[in-house]
Amino acid sequence: MFISLKKILPSTLKTNKIHNQINNIDNCIKIEEIIKNFLNKKNALNIKVDKYKNKTLFLRTNNFSISSELKLKEEKLKKEISRQGVLVDQIKFIS
Repeated sequence: MFISLKKILPSTLKTNKIHNQINNIDNCIKIEEIIKNFLNKKNALNIKVDKYKNKTLFLRTNNFSISSELKLKEEKLKKEISRQGVLVDQIKFIS
């Protein structure tokens, strides 16, 4: 007797509470792509999505000018991210 993984995997992920973690990782990947398109390539290399939790986006950067630039464009960035299906209420920067 053979059971397809397509039937087993979704229910297994939900019961093991891995589903939310996978969604958060997927959202982080989407957000990194949006930021790469939002900034120029050179600046995008200096910023990483640290985590996405409870509609809060944590960005890690070692460059103060890049974090300042993103802070000025925060509302525009949040709108761009929401167009891709990820809701962000606030952005926090980590050095």
